[in-house]
Amino acid sequence: MRLPRITVLYNEPTLPPDHPDAASEHDVLDTTDIIAKVLQTAGLPVSRLGITDNVEALIAGLKAQSPDAVFNLFEGTAKWGNTEAYVAGVLELLRVPFTGSSVQPVTLAKSKTLTKHLLQSAGLPTAKFLMLESLPVPVDPLPWPVIVKPGLEDASIGIDQKSVVKNQQELEARVEYVLKTYGPPVLIEQFVRGREFHIAVWDRGDGPFTLPFTEIVFLEQEGDDPLWPIVSFDAKWKPDSRDYKATPVKNPPDPIPPAVERMLSDICVRASELVGYRDYSRVDVRLDANDQAYILEVNPNPCINPLAGVAAALTTAKVEYADFILTLVRSALKRGPHPELANAVGSPDGPASAPVVVRPWDVRPAGALAVELFHESKAIGRATARLSDAEQNVHTLDAIFVEPAHRRKGAGRALLKYLEASTLAAGGRLLTVGVSSGPEVGDFRQFLSLCGYLASGEVCEYFKDGCSRLAYSKVLKPESPGTAVPGLSGTTPAP
Repeated sequence: MRLPRITVLYNEPTLPPDHPDAASEHDVLDTTDIIAKVLQTAGLPVSRLGITDNVEALIAGLKAQSPDAVFNLFEGTAKWGNTEAYVAGVLELLRVPFTGSSVQPVTLAKSKTLTKHLLQSAGLPTAKFLMLESLPVPVDPLPWPVIVKPGLEDASIGIDQKSVVKNQQELEARVEYVLKTYGPPVLIEQFVRGREFHIAVWDRGDGPFTLPFTEIVFLEQEGDDPLWPIVSFDAKWKPDSRDYKATPVKNPPDPIPPAVERMLSDICVRASELVGYRDYSRVDVRLDANDQAYILEVNPNPCINPLAGVAAALTTAKVEYADFILTLVRSALKRGPHPELANAVGSPDGPASAPVVVRPWDVRPAGALAVELFHESKAIGRATARLSDAEQNVHTLDAIFVEPAHRRKGAGRALLKYLEASTLAAGGRLLTVGVSSGPEVGDFRQFLSLCGYLASGEVCEYFKDGCSRLAYSKVLKPESPGTAVPGLSGTTPAP
């Protein structure tokens, strides 16, 4: 059986680097690199297709690459957010199977107000709200405080500390700002204080279930200059901002009563099914002091970057990130004209296709061969390794990722050093890395050499583009006590 051809589809950034919302576009580039590497490591023929809002470029690219399935990371363009749904629609019209949700749930999710109306009609809990297309603003529309959001944006675009307002004057000023900056509609929503959870829902083919919950911890709510407990744009995208530093995440979260966990799992699965999600989703929920839940948002195609909440939930559930990615590919192939190709993605009897039921109250933190790097309470990097030869005590580096803002500052070397120490502690003797000989990963090969990895082999023309697969390896030895990484401070590992 031949191997299926996979195209990783993503959106090319359209905003200039100095635009205040630019960070929300660039995150997908890192995700694309990582997922392409996962697929290549699994031996699949992989190509990439980056587009904006040019449908001719999309069709031409698909025709040239002729994929059996598309790994869809296209999030829409900043200037025309509906293109996320339009691209899904084009893929459906062309009968090209793709990962993630179809056009209907993507279209619905772009409208916060339509989603909230749907949740209400189904009896699912969501905060009181109203929607405005234009001025004037009704007087005292909801109990104070309220939060004002752009009605057609996602990724926390248009959300900052001024989004929460306490009186009519502040409300009118904020609505006017959102209308002018982002256009109608404007969502005005009752502000709910309490704990916030981002809950991933996954369907491996045998029904949906929730992964371990990610909790957003809100700091700096007291004092002379308190912050509103919200996930603002800065909190999501700007590591050096006060908002970002004041919203660390925890997975697993602090204890939740079992009955409440079950209730949260139930409403998140129901909400995902209600909007028509496919494969995976994420539901953001607030839980007030009386354990009353309020659904904030349903995201049918959430971020699956290794540093995002979905990946953190997978780690806690002891599900390998690569298994998750390959399962999505298999699911897409099964929806296509050649479903038998799904059997060529990894071993059909391997861990990626074995049925699993994960409940948040049953799982424990992941083992020692996944390490994270933290800077001022925020995860800035993650690396994973696996045992590839038990008889020889050989481990293989699966993934290493550092947030762009912290690259070339020693964070990558620190992360790899911590992973090597964890591998050594687990009985590992040798750590190996496989990498393409292509020019696009030249910096990574140089990085490996600087970290003491030696070129140890080559498989010529291993990749479809004609590049070789180069092997690098390093014999692991205990470091002397107190060894430091130059240029890095205030950063700590977490197993």
